[in-house]
Amino acid sequence: MIKKQLSVLLIIIFAFLFSGCTLEDETAEKIIQNKQIIVSEPTLQDIFKELCFNCSLGKADNYDEIVSLYYSTLNEKDARFAKKTYSFLGNSDGSYLYQTETLNKEFEKCMQKAISTKSKHYSDFLITRAYICSRISLFFYKESDLKNSNYWARRAINLVGEAQGNYILGRVYIRDDSTIEIGADYLAHSAHLGYVNAIPALRDSLQEHSVFNLFEKEDE
Repeated sequence: MIKKQLSVLLIIIFAFLFSGCTLEDETAEKIIQNKQIIVSEPTLQDIFKELCFNCSLGKADNYDEIVSLYYSTLNEKDARFAKKTYSFLGNSDGSYLYQTETLNKEFEKCMQKAISTKSKHYSDFLITRAYICSRISLFFYKESDLKNSNYWARRAINLVGEAQGNYILGRVYIRDDSTIEIGADYLAHSAHLGYVNAIPALRDSLQEHSVFNLFEKEDE
């Protein structure tokens, strides 16, 4: 009887150990499978970030290539001021793929490296115009990407000050049917801060509910 009990006990122990090994093997296999899923092909944004990172560390000096990539995803209107001077820039598609906050900061680090080690003319490629910042902000807002929209809106304000910055943001936002109310809010805030040009722009926008014909020429 005792031998029988011992035999049963040994069978249970071996079964448990075998089961444990099987579970362990299955778990390890699942981990490997998960790792295979996680390790995927790098995206265009990943590649661009890596290029800028190596550039800022001085590991590469392919500045023109990085500038061309950056400007290829700007809106044609936003890229034109640099394209007039630098022929190596390609066509722009307006996707703003490389203009997220993270990638723009990496790009600017690369440009700072280029300015200090190669030529000061690379400062021309930094976006320092409030109208361009405002249009990029609008793009991301319409994509429901508030983080990046707010980033560019803050840059517009930091470049020219709160009163004028809100005015420029208002002019840009109010031209789009989907953001007229937000544009009016920007203009109202600008007027509240004493920016005189915002008052007629706000008045006309409220009266006509559209200001597409008010600003035929931008003093950018």
